Amino acid sequence: MSRGEMNIHSNSDQLDYYRMGVSFFKAADRCYGEKNGNTYLIIKKTEQGSEITQLAVPTVVNAAFACEMFFKALLFNTNIKFPKGRDGHNLLKLYKGLPLSIQDQISGYCFHGSTKDSFEVFLGNHANDFADIRYFIENKGFTNMSPAHMHGFALNLMQITNIIISSGGHNEQMENG
Repeated sequence: MSRGEMNIHSNSDQLDYYRMGVSFFKAADRCYGEKNGNTYLIIKKTEQGSEITQLAVPTVVNAAFACEMFFKALLFNTNIKFPKGRDGHNLLKLYKGLPLSIQDQISGYCFHGSTKDSFEVFLGNHANDFADIRYFIENKGFTNMSPAHMHGFALNLMQITNIIISSGGHNEQMENG
């Protein structure tokens, strides 16, 4: 192996999907803004003026892909095949493929104090963010996105995925870090 290269290995199981999701969430987190304690600075003062620290498009793309990996970890964990191709990136289709009990856990955790219907509306509005935002440059006009919403959703989905898989009797403890 040449310098700078590394090997990666996959067992293609729920832990691999979960860990890949955590990696993409960490990338989204770094792109989201500069941390200042428990908050994020999106604009900071510099000697030259102000600097935007948020990389909005990479935040959304990485967070949406992390969500995809978390849903696939849950589908794998419940022995449910997930769609391939473009449908494999659709967050709403992945979510709808899960058993209703897991859907309820996710919607309750990610949209605490709200309804499952409002969660599904949110998810429908962001179902294709990975592909739509990733390739927005190829389409003329405006594209709507929300780095804050997708980042927050990915964080909550990462946490509830960890809880669901860890409580499912899997021997290996999952890690967020």
